Amino acid sequence: MAKKKSPPARKYKDIAAWIKDQPQTERTRLRAALTELRKLFKGPQQDDLCWWHRVGKRMLALQPKEDRRYGSNVMELLANYLQPDREWQDKRVPNLLYRTRDFADKYSWREAQALDKARREKRLTSLHIVALVSLEDKGLREKLLKQCLAENWSGQRLRREIQNKVGRKRSSGGLSPTPPENSSPGVALRDISILSRRWMTNYEVWFVGKRAPLGSDEIKACNEAMLKDTGAAIQGLTDVRDAVREQLKRLRQYERDIKESLRTKRHRSK
Repeated sequence: MAKKKSPPARKYKDIAAWIKDQPQTERTRLRAALTELRKLFKGPQQDDLCWWHRVGKRMLALQPKEDRRYGSNVMELLANYLQPDREWQDKRVPNLLYRTRDFADKYSWREAQALDKARREKRLTSLHIVALVSLEDKGLREKLLKQCLAENWSGQRLRREIQNKVGRKRSSGGLSPTPPENSSPGVALRDISILSRRWMTNYEVWFVGKRAPLGSDEIKACNEAMLKDTGAAIQGLTDVRDAVREQLKRLRQYERDIKESLRTKRHRSK
């Protein structure tokens, strides 16, 4: 017997409509969590890990991680509620909500306080935390954090160590490892895919939305240093553009060669 498909998730015009559609016994709790979340966002402290934990706890109340109603666009509705003038392409608030929820899911309040103390002492940054919450294995998370603090790792070093530990078993979302020397074709191709996603994530932060740091409104803050940095950024992107154009040709040929090789192998095996 064919497995019965679940009905498609509904779309809602705003978060109030979503709450109204939830079971009546849940609505008071959800509205309270939403009110608390709004208060926290009135004075966002986006580097403060205690603030992350408070926001994350409200996010877990509004949409637990095990809640798989992806199609109901709850994260987008919450982002629109918290930032009413947000453009749909601007993913900074949704990304922050996901990160804080993951953080609160994996760390207790006491642990969050200890991590924030390390942050204030300049021993950790949000980059370290994003890397750590990508790990589901609590024991490995604690081991790498301890080593990170003892050896004063940078956020990038921690990312590399996580990649070395979990390799391709971890999900592809977020981490961008430094490619190993003499890597295999498969590793090199996966690294290209990861770094491409990282670029697109940064692109949204840098350029998209009214409050993007490189939006048109920020030109008022121009000075000689910015002019120099702009020239360097243009040169860097020009170099990347030229390299990408050239290597796209090579990758497309590589794809054709692989397809032909696989066809030949299949033909011989018949």
